[in-house]
Amino acid sequence: MKKTIFILLVIIFCSEAQAQKKVALVNFSVNKEIGPGDFGTNAGLVSEITVLAANNNFDLQSVFDSFYKSFNDDFAKGFPFQLLPENDVLNNAEYQAYDPKYDKAMYVLSKQGYKNLARPLLGMGKADKDAMASIFKTSADGVLMVFIGFELEKMAVMGVGVVKIKAFYNMICYDKEGKKVFDINEKGISKKSLPLVAGIPIMDKEKVQPMCEDAADQLLKELEGTLKKVVSKSAKKL
Repeated sequence: MKKTIFILLVIIFCSEAQAQKKVALVNFSVNKEIGPGDFGTNAGLVSEITVLAANNNFDLQSVFDSFYKSFNDDFAKGFPFQLLPENDVLNNAEYQAYDPKYDKAMYVLSKQGYKNLARPLLGMGKADKDAMASIFKTSADGVLMVFIGFELEKMAVMGVGVVKIKAFYNMICYDKEGKKVFDINEKGISKKSLPLVAGIPIMDKEKVQPMCEDAADQLLKELEGTLKKVVSKSAKKL
């Protein structure tokens, strides 16, 4: 009897493992170019943001490393699907040959071998995600894209207007036809505020970098409590 139960459990386990969906992680990146938020029309600020993003001393590698480690060591293990082995993604000839439509990859941190794809918000992003869905159509049930970035955030603290830095985490999954399965957005806000001159934040590297790191830490805390739960509910459409 015990032997029969054991065999049945093995069959059930193997069947579930076989039936588990597979998803290819095709993008995991941290964008150094901070979004201007409500200040988007200020040409001077936009220029400062670009200069800061291009500054090699503006180092957010520790932010990338923390998120990438948390994704693999914690978050991914709770997903209701299996990630395609990384080597199967990076060694895919079509993936290697693909030319992303993203035109500011110089400001993006990513693991070596991964393509820097555009967030699927505009035309170039749609082209990238459709190409990814097509490339992995035969080897996976969908593709997963993770984007971490930063944006200026106007807030009121005790009735006084301040500007903080918001870190955001955007994880999007598409099925093999390129249709959206889920689109998860979470954010974390820095504790400190940026100094202002004539109402415009000063993008000083010495102040901005620790604020980005702090906002990223707050974001990770948010994700630890919610990400796996949200994915489990949303991924049923895969």
